[in-house]
Amino acid sequence: LTGNMVFEGGAALLAEVLPQTQISHLKLRNNFIRDAGVLQLSAHFPSSGLAEVDLSQNFIGLEGTSSLTASLARSQITSIDLSENTIGIEGAAELSQALADSQLVTLLLS
Repeated sequence: LTGNMVFEGGAALLAEVLPQTQISHLKLRNNFIRDAGVLQLSAHFPSSGLAEVDLSQNFIGLEGTSSLTASLARSQITSIDLSENTIGIEGAAELSQALADSQLVTLLLS
């Protein structure tokens, strides 16, 4: 779904059905999801079978990053791409603290 103008509303709709799917890879690069969309998606990560998630270029800030880090420890996600967002120093600090409790083996922030 890269570059398909999913926006926050589309992310919320996807989030609702994620636990009912067999999807293991979700690529939502460049969809203007923002923090509001990530809040919806990450709430359903623990009950989904997702292993890889690409949320790069989505204007995700500290609030979205905080939501992601809270869900990582309870999810099966092993790879997440958060490149070209606005995570900042505080968001990076939150991610680094969550790494030990997660199953992540790949974290992209370039």
